[in-house]
Amino acid sequence: MDPDSKGRRQPGGADAGAGRTLHVSVTDGRGRAVRDGGLSRWLASIAPSVARGEVAIALVSDAHSQKLNSQYRRKNRPTDVLSFPADSAHSAFLRCLDLCARESLTRLAQPNHCMVAILDVYLGDTDAALARFDRVRRTARDLRYRFAETMCEEAASWVLVFSGRFDEARDALSRGLELARAIGARRFETILLVNLARMRMHDANWDDARRCLDEAWTLSEEVGHRFAGPLVLAGLAAAARTEGERKAALEHGERWLRDECVSHCYLGFHQAAIDIALDHGHWDEAERQAALLEDYLRDEPLPLTDFIVARGRALAAAGRGEADVAALLQCRERASALQLAGYLPSLERALAATA
Repeated sequence: MDPDSKGRRQPGGADAGAGRTLHVSVTDGRGRAVRDGGLSRWLASIAPSVARGEVAIALVSDAHSQKLNSQYRRKNRPTDVLSFPADSAHSAFLRCLDLCARESLTRLAQPNHCMVAILDVYLGDTDAALARFDRVRRTARDLRYRFAETMCEEAASWVLVFSGRFDEARDALSRGLELARAIGARRFETILLVNLARMRMHDANWDDARRCLDEAWTLSEEVGHRFAGPLVLAGLAAAARTEGERKAALEHGERWLRDECVSHCYLGFHQAAIDIALDHGHWDEAERQAALLEDYLRDEPLPLTDFIVARGRALAAAGRGEADVAALLQCRERASALQLAGYLPSLERALAATA
């Protein structure tokens, strides 16, 4: 829900009658209307006043969810919602933006722009994502749309930290945390704190990093760990003082991932776990984490995750003294193409060791 949006519909208002422009229905798995305890009325009441069309929500059993996932997503397990491949989602959000442009829904377009930018990163175009975030930031400020601005800063800070652009990330983290706390966006605040902790670790400010992660964990307990819990645990593992603490955090994170989390948790956790294993010379563990990430996205491989997996394997082999120079060179080339400067130093060191 957007806590900052204006002009919400009110229950019992104009939308309750025949003139309603937004219709929300709740059905069972066969499309039959069900008693929803006021869910459809509540959803209609919080929708922006310009919203129109139909929203249908199907409440299904775990068995039916598993059947749908197996049929449409080749994932033989139940989930809270049906997900879609990144390339399909990217196209869908672009269609939403086309509609927003036609209907002059500038405010509604901004969160959709953020989602397109996030998917741009997964699909291999970091610079396009950052350019889109810049446009959203300016527009959201002009509109005084703090929710969209917060979403923008949270997502932009992730991209900048992830790609090793720590100096550029500082303003996004500072502004994002200020906004998230002002509007009570605790989920955004949780991820912003994880990103800030990553930057503090880069600066070798370990105590401050741990304070950020402890605060993030408290927030994650409040909002539910499926949104960012594994990301916090990966951060706690990276900042751990002892091998025992590190191992416990990573095992805890993997338990949460087995219980179904938001997709960004899988990318963020396994990527961090690969780097932690490489940093400590645990070559088999780095390859295991790479295999887990590869398996999660086996049916929808992405340029970004393909690179993370290949890099993890190439550096693990090099660490064992079995360097594949061609694989390292290919990873270096892909890191440059993906605009991931932060990943180049480790590859350069591995290549230098083969000279």
